[in-house]
Amino acid sequence: MQVGDGEPFQVQTSLSLRLTRNSRTLLLHNVETGEVCTVEESQDWSKVTLTCSDDTGPVLQHVDQSGSQSVTSVFHWLQLQKDEDDLIDLADDSRTAWSDAVKVTVPLALSLKKSQSVFTCELQAHKCPNRSCCCIFWHIRWLVDWLGGHQSSNFIGQGAKSWATKLAAYLVFVVDGLDEEEELQQTCRSHFLESGNSKLRQSPREGKAPTGNIQMTEYSGSTFAILVMLAHWSARGTHKRSQWKLDAGQVQSRAVSLVMLLIDTFVAADLAMEIAGIKVILLRRDAEVFLDWPAFCSVAKTKLLLRVFGPDDSEVPLHEALLRLCQEEINTRCSQNRRRAATLGLAVVTWALMLVIEGSKQDPIWQQTELWQLQPLRRLAAGRYGILVGLPFGHISTELECHEQNKVTKLDQKVRRNHFHMCFRCWEVWLAFM
Repeated sequence: MQVGDGEPFQVQTSLSLRLTRNSRTLLLHNVETGEVCTVEESQDWSKVTLTCSDDTGPVLQHVDQSGSQSVTSVFHWLQLQKDEDDLIDLADDSRTAWSDAVKVTVPLALSLKKSQSVFTCELQAHKCPNRSCCCIFWHIRWLVDWLGGHQSSNFIGQGAKSWATKLAAYLVFVVDGLDEEEELQQTCRSHFLESGNSKLRQSPREGKAPTGNIQMTEYSGSTFAILVMLAHWSARGTHKRSQWKLDAGQVQSRAVSLVMLLIDTFVAADLAMEIAGIKVILLRRDAEVFLDWPAFCSVAKTKLLLRVFGPDDSEVPLHEALLRLCQEEINTRCSQNRRRAATLGLAVVTWALMLVIEGSKQDPIWQQTELWQLQPLRRLAAGRYGILVGLPFGHISTELECHEQNKVTKLDQKVRRNHFHMCFRCWEVWLAFM
């Protein structure tokens, strides 16, 4: 029997290290460097403890099935370590400036499926996290398109600043050292990164003469930022004057379905953790994930939230807990202390879910997401075949046409036009081979 089987695994923390698990094995997650690795040897352990001392550093104390006790340094598995302003690769003792390491990214395309729902999104996976503590950044354009799209082509650029401001109310509860206003604002801004797809365009109003260039800004948001945005759209809907292409009810319904899809995909095991002094126990029951509500409300800071759900609701669906907490923090019929407790609760649950997603990078779903690969030939028309080559911020489709009469293949690198892909709603550039 592997450690943690049969009961919620108690996530252990020491400094920036987290000992957690997925459905198969234990995981070591270094939140500081963003590295996640599997502890395959844990299949034979009956007990394990993550400890740290000045003499030994961070180690795992483990007991195998025969009762034999051993101590192993966590760097037996982890290869990256931060040393002041450098990132050390322990495999060859090489050093990289931390400012350079955080700029290293890998483009990803992720497709999440549940029954008939398929959510496709492009991401940027950073080698090391910035101030946001997140390595995975989701391109918001794909998120907006999933929710039906917005009539304003610069909706993301206009909304990024207000979204960053909203994050401040939650980050102060879950991140230490944000006492200074400037430090808080910098951390909030680090959750939104401007993408390379930003550009200048002419006046966006069709049928009218251009009045000059405007900045069309695209952003990617951290996992935490995306979860907060989805929680707001799911629980509160859209603004009355918002110009979404779908009605408010449809946008809200799609946001709820995406929250459920993310939870179902990434919470693969029963976990118990403590964040900001609050117990978060996630329980997977068949196809749904639940939150132990009495345990969540067992401390003084969240005791006022116990009546948000009925007295018989000991386990509540995690997505419902997120939505109810988001609604409760603006409920004017509640006391100010209860609304503040709801803000704290939402911050804690969202942060816990973010850590689970960030710590899932060794799960199989991430092993098939890199865009830098050729897809199979796809028949187009008139004897032409297309090869899809994945790139960040879009797909480049290359067409090959063979002329049977003279057996000559002529390359004409002319960009025909840019158009919005009907299936994935992403920009495609067509290079014609005549």
